[in-house]
Amino acid sequence: MTRTNWAGNVTYSAARLAEPTAIEELQALVHAEEHVRVVGSRHCFNDIADTPGVQVSLARLRTDGPARVSDKAVRVPAWLRYGDLVPALRAEGVALANLASLPHISVAGAVQTGTHGSGDRIGSLATQVSALELVDGRGELVRLARGDADFDGAVVGLGALGVLTQVELDVAPA
Repeated sequence: MTRTNWAGNVTYSAARLAEPTAIEELQALVHAEEHVRVVGSRHCFNDIADTPGVQVSLARLRTDGPARVSDKAVRVPAWLRYGDLVPALRAEGVALANLASLPHISVAGAVQTGTHGSGDRIGSLATQVSALELVDGRGELVRLARGDADFDGAVVGLGALGVLTQVELDVAPA
């Protein structure tokens, strides 16, 4: 089966697609494979998500949904799409300062690529990230937060540092 981006104008050549259902399974996969790239909602117009190795989708990863970590932050699965995140935030009485341009774009894809959401007073979607969790190239789970030495480079990391699993986003009262 040929896998393509959502528009059908980029065809992926990855040897296989893996869909782990647990963080431990993802960690083992990343540790064992030489080439791993994450494919999110496939809303990309280049081959950044392609690899000669294993393409990974987090869509089946069993993690908790959005959860409040404070009055000013919410923790969300990296694969969550903005169209699913917004109603969950609304139910909590909070909102993001800025959103992706389309509801099917994933949080990780938007922040890792530094795309979507900008303006004179509001930064890109990546500026809302206060912490993130990723599986690094050794298969280890790493957490970075705003103020940590490597945090800024990790937020818009293009997947170079590993596979994002969770993202903490700044929120404000709705």
